[in-house]
Amino acid sequence: MKNFNFWLKLCLFNFFIVSVVGVMMRYNLAFSLPGFSHKFMQESHSHFAFYGWVSAGIYLFVTKYLTENNSGIAVSKYRFLQIFNQIGSYGMLITFLYGGYFWLSIVFSSVALFTGFAYYLFLLIDLRKNKNPETIWLKSGAFFATWSAIGIFGLGYFSARK
Repeated sequence: MKNFNFWLKLCLFNFFIVSVVGVMMRYNLAFSLPGFSHKFMQESHSHFAFYGWVSAGIYLFVTKYLTENNSGIAVSKYRFLQIFNQIGSYGMLITFLYGGYFWLSIVFSSVALFTGFAYYLFLLIDLRKNKNPETIWLKSGAFFATWSAIGIFGLGYFSARK
């Protein structure tokens, strides 16, 4: 897979960033960090951990699998979505640290969320005829990841209805 080492290093760097924000959060419990809200650090930490590190790692290894085992699949769209995921992830990292939930952090969250939807939709389409056992696991994981992400929209509805 082209650029695999770059993406792997980026995922590990993102893990380092998640760790630093986590240490900042814990430090802020005992001592004050001027200019940082503990709540905003928690939101930034959780969003970046999930999208910037975990999802990025999953996308990386699934794309690597597709490159090596399914030669008929155009993986350029998956690489493009990896870039969009990073844009959304770093946007969330910065905007949540700055101000928690507000319009710009929600924009970056939406970018990452819809990137995930697109990634899994492409995955389901590209693997629809493949019956290998490992692709059944990939498709199942895609289904459950998408289903759980749809729940985010339910939160908005239920919050509005109290």
